[in-house]
Amino acid sequence: MSTEGGMSGMLRDLGHMLGGLFGGGEVSPERKLTLEVLFGLLGYLAKLDSLITSHEADFINHKMDELNLNMRERELVSEALQHGRNREIDLSTEFKRFREVHKPGSEECERLYDALLHLAAADERLRPKERQFLETATVELGFDPSELDKRLAKLHTK
Repeated sequence: MSTEGGMSGMLRDLGHMLGGLFGGGEVSPERKLTLEVLFGLLGYLAKLDSLITSHEADFINHKMDELNLNMRERELVSEALQHGRNREIDLSTEFKRFREVHKPGSEECERLYDALLHLAAADERLRPKERQFLETATVELGFDPSELDKRLAKLHTK
């Protein structure tokens, strides 16, 4: 293999990597749905008490970083957050969409539930509307209603 061929192959591979990182990139339908629901619900929950605290914003930003989103996914997530904050989503529909792809009790349901609980606990106070939202999420994601208080207690002892 010539150096020239090796170099062009390496540049092509680098181009594909950068395209995925910075370009539109393809997002699988399952990942798209998961990101839309996750960040739509996070936006909805964060804005429930009319104001998004710095703790909540930090949590959402950390979640975005944790997921290693490419530019297309970041655009998708930003749109989902905005729709959630603006109450442009129907909670029942979003939970149903999620359950159609991720069955109750699945690892993805666990991750979504955990993210919602951590966001609600981020500012160290749970408002009545946030609690009501979490009660709905608990049931919609297939958890026993008693699970909410158990998990909140664990979060507050950390």
